[in-house]
Amino acid sequence: MRLRAYSILTVLIITSGLVLRPCEAFAQQMSVHDQIMADHGKAGGVYFVGKQFSSVSEGNDRKPLTKAPKGYKAFYISHYGRHGARYLYKEEQNEKVVGLLSKAHESGVLTQYGEDVFNRVMAHYEKTRYREGDLTELGWLQHETIAKEIWRSYPTVFKARPHIDAKSTMIQRCIMSMNAFCGGLKAMDPKLPIPQTASRAYLDELNPHAPENPYYQKPEMEAGRSKRLDPWGGTLKEYTKAKVDIDGICSRIFADKAWLKENRSPMSFCTDLYNFVLNMQDSDTGVDLMDVFTDEDLWALWQVDNYMYFVESGPASSRDIPALEAIIKAADEAVTAGKPAVRLRFGHDSVTCSLLSYIGANGWNEIPVDADHIAQQWQNFQVPMAATIVMAFYKRAKDGDPVLMKVTLNGEEVSLPLESVSGPYYKWEDFKAMCEKVIEEKKEK
Repeated sequence: MRLRAYSILTVLIITSGLVLRPCEAFAQQMSVHDQIMADHGKAGGVYFVGKQFSSVSEGNDRKPLTKAPKGYKAFYISHYGRHGARYLYKEEQNEKVVGLLSKAHESGVLTQYGEDVFNRVMAHYEKTRYREGDLTELGWLQHETIAKEIWRSYPTVFKARPHIDAKSTMIQRCIMSMNAFCGGLKAMDPKLPIPQTASRAYLDELNPHAPENPYYQKPEMEAGRSKRLDPWGGTLKEYTKAKVDIDGICSRIFADKAWLKENRSPMSFCTDLYNFVLNMQDSDTGVDLMDVFTDEDLWALWQVDNYMYFVESGPASSRDIPALEAIIKAADEAVTAGKPAVRLRFGHDSVTCSLLSYIGANGWNEIPVDADHIAQQWQNFQVPMAATIVMAFYKRAKDGDPVLMKVTLNGEEVSLPLESVSGPYYKWEDFKAMCEKVIEEKKEK
């Protein structure tokens, strides 16, 4: 039975932690393929609604955060949050599916099943048109909930009246996510002063590769997605052709495949349809289209999408290194000052993926032996809508004791390629040195 589109009510229940989910240990034992078969939403990669956050305060089955070593208290939070659930970000993405199927419908070249697909596509489109790139209601609720949980997880920071700095890219969904998040913090403590800023002046920190970034230096020979080489010399087009049953998908929808080839590349149509259908989990229109793909289709299409993100934002990429530089610089200043502070950043999926790769969170810094092994090492559904990285810093009153830090992704503590002081806690100086080495290596390429 396929996963049906989430309703806002269902998401609210999941977000609040009132519904039991598979425990973390069980999820880790499942293969990536089995995880996607158990939750088809994960096949959407960065469209995945996600686990929301570790709402341990609500009594769900997720384990609580590990207590800091004796005497250590949190004093600084460095945050990077992807915007919440959104509609397809360009009208062009809608048009590629809606426009083609409308033309095929008028030309009478759809199968009976294809006509049914067309009707459902139009029903969803009518409820979402003109909203390209907008934050959905779910996206707002995600960040509001996440903010409250972060406040509960690090009360010593927020109760100390920290200096809070909130910055967002100029994209509307990011600004609204920042508004929702700050509103969530205000709900916990109305007296918290939280100035908010959205400006291209901060894009080197928030979204370095954005064309609007005044500091961005685009590589002279940077190829587009279809021609960009992976670490093994392959391309996205080659990988897609090898993985996806293009003919099988198109044959179910189009009675005249020659007509399709004359009007659109079948490969492009399959990936366009994938984006349209898997994005539907981020809104609540009451329309379900997951049946257009078989389980095998979903597995193949996700691998292609995951491959694309790995090549663009994985450990071999250097385009978002300025974001890591900014995070380390701000953290160094906060550690030196030693005063309670919170740095909030609101940006995008690709930068979130890059940061996790650069710091080696849960092994994301490792390059597999070949493209077919990417899925086992690196999964873009770990960066769902409203994905949240928190770097929490701790100190002890005793002079000479090292500052410690830990990293969480979506409320779960991650492992780093460093020697741990205790559990998920690492020395800040070790983490800083590792990141500086990564920055230096990336800049040399």
